[in-house]
Amino acid sequence: MEQFAADHPHIRAVFIYIEEAHAVDEWPIGSEVVENQAKTLQERFAAAQKLGLSDKWELLLDSMDNSFSKAFSPWPFRYYLFDGEGKARVIAEPIGAALPIGELWEAEL
Repeated sequence: MEQFAADHPHIRAVFIYIEEAHAVDEWPIGSEVVENQAKTLQERFAAAQKLGLSDKWELLLDSMDNSFSKAFSPWPFRYYLFDGEGKARVIAEPIGAALPIGELWEAEL
């Protein structure tokens, strides 16, 4: 991602932290990340900080009614490229439990 940002300085890259995928109080899978589902934005932000996301990305949080998740279905993980008018130009889809980022470099930005 750092190389992409260097090659495309006109693009604003943000990480939107959504609800916990495997919260221990909802769907525990024995993950290294042990979090309850956040009840407040402060709890959601604290969970994102534990992952170090605010150190590497401009961090945004989905609302507590999960409006971003409802609108864009980002679970389990995805990235999107929006143009200056807010239109989605690239919507990445996981392939074999991985998310290739080659589309980023191929997109006409």
